[in-house]
Amino acid sequence: MTNFKKEYEILGRKYRIDGNKDAFIKELKKLQSRSESEGFNAWSIYLKGRIALEENRLDETVKIFNELVRLFGKSTDMADLSLVAKALVSKGVAFNQMKKEKEEFKAYDEVIKKFYDAKEIELKESVARALFNKGIALGEQKNTRAEIEAYDQLVRRFGEDEEVELKEMVATTLFNKGVALGDLNKSNEEIKVYDEIIRRCGKAQEIELKEQIAMALINKGVLMGKLKRFEEAVKIFDEVIKKFHDTKTAELKENVATALLNKGIVLEKKEKTEEAVAAYEELDKRYGNTEEKVLKEIVAAALINKGETLSRKGRHKDAIKVYNKVIHRCRNDDTEKIKIQVAMALSNKGLALSDKKQEEAIKLFDMALKINPKNATVWRNRSISEYNRGNLKRSFEDIRQAIKIKPDEYKNVFRFICRTAGRNFEKEWKKLFPKAKIKEAKAEERLPELQAFIVNLRKAYKKEADEFLKKKKEWENKQQQFLTPESNLDNKYSVFMVLRRWNSYTPAIPTSDRERSKGGGYFLWHKGKGFVIDPGYNFLENFHEAGCRICDIDNIILTHAHNDHTIDFESIMTLLNEYNKRLEEVKNKEEKTAQKKSNIRTKKKVNIYLNNGSFMKFSGLLDLRDKKCIEKIYTLNAGHDFSVGKHLKMRVLPSYHDESLSRDQSVGLFFTIRTGKKVKRLLLTSDTGLFPLKNGKQQNRIKSKREEIWRAYKISEKNRPDLMVVHIGSIKEEELSEKYRPDPKEACYPNHLGIIGSAWVIAMCRPKLSVVSEFGEEMQDFRYPLLKGLQENVFDKFFEDEPEGYVPRVIPGDLALMYELETEKFYDCVKGKWAPCEEIDFRVYNKGRDADDGIYYFEKGKSDEFEQDMKNIVDQFKANRKRAKGEMYFKSD
Repeated sequence: MTNFKKEYEILGRKYRIDGNKDAFIKELKKLQSRSESEGFNAWSIYLKGRIALEENRLDETVKIFNELVRLFGKSTDMADLSLVAKALVSKGVAFNQMKKEKEEFKAYDEVIKKFYDAKEIELKESVARALFNKGIALGEQKNTRAEIEAYDQLVRRFGEDEEVELKEMVATTLFNKGVALGDLNKSNEEIKVYDEIIRRCGKAQEIELKEQIAMALINKGVLMGKLKRFEEAVKIFDEVIKKFHDTKTAELKENVATALLNKGIVLEKKEKTEEAVAAYEELDKRYGNTEEKVLKEIVAAALINKGETLSRKGRHKDAIKVYNKVIHRCRNDDTEKIKIQVAMALSNKGLALSDKKQEEAIKLFDMALKINPKNATVWRNRSISEYNRGNLKRSFEDIRQAIKIKPDEYKNVFRFICRTAGRNFEKEWKKLFPKAKIKEAKAEERLPELQAFIVNLRKAYKKEADEFLKKKKEWENKQQQFLTPESNLDNKYSVFMVLRRWNSYTPAIPTSDRERSKGGGYFLWHKGKGFVIDPGYNFLENFHEAGCRICDIDNIILTHAHNDHTIDFESIMTLLNEYNKRLEEVKNKEEKTAQKKSNIRTKKKVNIYLNNGSFMKFSGLLDLRDKKCIEKIYTLNAGHDFSVGKHLKMRVLPSYHDESLSRDQSVGLFFTIRTGKKVKRLLLTSDTGLFPLKNGKQQNRIKSKREEIWRAYKISEKNRPDLMVVHIGSIKEEELSEKYRPDPKEACYPNHLGIIGSAWVIAMCRPKLSVVSEFGEEMQDFRYPLLKGLQENVFDKFFEDEPEGYVPRVIPGDLALMYELETEKFYDCVKGKWAPCEEIDFRVYNKGRDADDGIYYFEKGKSDEFEQDMKNIVDQFKANRKRAKGEMYFKSD
């Protein structure tokens, strides 16, 4: 006599392993035929129903199971009742596939109500299956809390049962509960559930329970990665690998492979790329030659991750070898998921080749699309490649295909291509999705769009940009020559060289009218109090030529310790010391009389504000001076506020800048000036990158997933700056590339903002007037076209749909710039008067033998006047300023 229960269970286990549905149905039909011939009516009807269910004859399935319940529902035979319970569960499955939720839940509830307290294992298994399926169905309806309640009911009822089948069901249920808690973002509860599975099944020897342990550990590890608890995540994945490394079962091998894959992903997030690559390679070494479909797919995914990691490090040739391995191994596999991996390998190889072998890259994208025409990523990659070839029309068509498949994922790329191709994004989006409402992009989501405008700027000023890049290369070559380890000096000589001219503090007193390369800093004058900010090279010379005197200095602020921000600090302190000495030692009667008239009776003492790096650098000097010239010393830490003058407050801002003495102590400044009911604001970024620096071996790279610097300023509509001074630093060649970068942040670099960072910070903070300052000297001839282009090609277009007054005015900073904070006016060098800042324009003095290549400022419409009489206007401006004459910031005669 046939043991139908045993044979049915064997067939079910085999089907779960190999997934061969046709073979399963075939064997079911044989078993059903025997049950009918041997007179086992209940089994015969049940197997008929199972066959109908597998063949998707759903209405017939329901009728067959109803017939079984009608005939045997009141039977006292346990074998018949167990089939009735199975039939009700299977009937619920049929209703699920028919999308008849009410009937589905009714079928499960009938099983639960009828057999909940049963002692027999077959009936308990059906009740457990009904509760489990009910939970899944509730989850499909997004009723997560009810789903969890169904799982909890199952665990309460069967949690202490020792039968292997029920233990496995409880473990699976807990696993699903963990996933559901994850959907509710209840991370701590989710972790507890996975720990509960491990506690319950930790010593189990059954393969099915070991699988549950492995899956719980993997999900816990993935969750730790999401929570950025990377060390813990890696340890958990290592536990899975160690615990099950020598397993022979397919499911546990898949778990070990998944653990290695996720370990690599987490290590990449930790920025341990070499270790990540090692994890992918170990996975390939273990299972690279497998023919098991799931394992083969996991290995392919790991290799693609490895290739992408190598590409990000610039190792494109090595990446291509990895992609070739995937293509070679899997090209003849018909499994859908593996075909997708092959398509990704072809696409990524095309992307790696697109810079140098564009035709070959396009062929690879075509091959990938032939395999998987619905892969949006491949369409996106092909669009980028066509864009970089200059084929904007085809690029646009390709990105349209990607958008049709994944509108949300590649919306920013579509916006970029539309902008650079001269198309209206909103109109093109409406053509694709006529009924869809276009969600207004959040400001911070528009960085790729800003990049598109910068690309157009590059096209508009191609000649100037090319010339700048050429000079930049020459500048870098000179620097390399100076830093070469090969000496020019002959070892046979013993030579003493005098390489200095003046003694003591006299070089600090400016005496020359000669123009040369100048650094400097900033000076803020407010209601009789002067603030020196970052006195770098030539600051005192520039300070003197601006008509200022040492007695005008009341406060000195150093944002970081680099020489270009501090070199004149010691000279200022020396001059202050000499100034105080002079007050005591005046012998000339006329000078004494002048002293009395000026009401100068006490020595000059200044407040000094130092970031921590500057404090370390100058602590010895300040001690030696014994505070003769110092009122108080303050240290600057991000977030601190200081009251620094009448109605004047200074907030210390963070900065992402390595100052050598410290990596994370540089600061920016935010001044708030209250004038009556009005408040004026001045923001100085000082030197900063857009992103923080990485630590360790990658310290010269950025953490592009960390908070962008503008977010740390906490600027809103209520406190947007009137004037913002942004330090650009130098420019990376990639920033001026006409090639598309999927992530514009790739063109950003450590310590400075560059074009993209400066433009983005300005766009996000939206000051009324923004001064771009601290240019690398190699940018001397490129400042003018760059800033004109930023205004006309970037900001005017980026904010074209915004109301008047919303668009920031952007100008370059140079020695002639003077801005009156309270009235929001700048000094017009042509008229010799103050003018509204919204009318500001500028020009380079670069014509004639005496041209100094400085930038000078005037009202719009005065460009021709300046052009015709540059020399006289500039000479007059400089003379008046140095001699404290004219309508500037000087006392009236």
